Amino acid sequence: MMGHPCRAGRWMPLLGILLCILGSRTGRPRYTALVSVALTRQAGENVKLQKALEQALAEAQLKAQLVEVPCIEHAAGPDLQELEALLSSKTEVEEVVLLTSPEAARVFGEAWRAARSPTCRVASVGKGTSVAAAAFGLEVIFEPSKANAETLAVELPSALGPKLWYAASAIAPGTLQEGLEQRGFQVTRLNTYTTQPLLRPTPEALALMEETSIATFGSPSAVRAWSKVTPHRPLCACIGGTSQAAAEAEGFTHIFAPERPGISGWAEVTVTAVKSLGGERV
Repeated sequence: MMGHPCRAGRWMPLLGILLCILGSRTGRPRYTALVSVALTRQAGENVKLQKALEQALAEAQLKAQLVEVPCIEHAAGPDLQELEALLSSKTEVEEVVLLTSPEAARVFGEAWRAARSPTCRVASVGKGTSVAAAAFGLEVIFEPSKANAETLAVELPSALGPKLWYAASAIAPGTLQEGLEQRGFQVTRLNTYTTQPLLRPTPEALALMEETSIATFGSPSAVRAWSKVTPHRPLCACIGGTSQAAAEAEGFTHIFAPERPGISGWAEVTVTAVKSLGGERV
């Protein structure tokens, strides 16, 4: 790997050592080689960010090494079988279904198809989730103005209630459910999947983490999974405010996050982080 953090200074040439020392005095890591950007979503789910980053880097005329370092994996949740049974018993789902992540949309979509696709309406947290839901043929009837649970809880039209299904991650906080219940909605939460740290990161993955210049985080789970296996705290670029708060809690000090969550803004702030390290120009 080419992007070395300051702690590896003894392996750098003299100029690299001097720059590393100067960077440490300012409190910000400095890198003298090609910036390494770690993509930390589950294996196979980093493609959208990678494509957005490649485009954004090209537009900025910058180079960076994009490396997939999965930190999390998904597994079936405790309520998945209940969801499958409910869908199989219906030709029409009267309740609007709340989906708050592409993975939630994938899990629900697979169960919905297996139940022969009963008529169903979906309220999605944002564009990425809507695209994932639409790929299964689900009808998305609402997105909030900002892609987070807080905004969805405030903006969901009362006419779409009072009863709702919430196909959730088992580790998702109660923000959406509680916010909607305060408004008078009746929310049936089904924990259809869970996100867990990658149980056995390989020595190669651990080495990549140590050499990372910028870590990208798409969820608090990814932040916590990274922090559990390595003390290295590089710059990080988060998809939104929830992941940013998790990064702050885990001791990351140089954090970049867009005002509006989403892949496009995530890519933009990652490029900003690359620039802050004096990223190599094309």
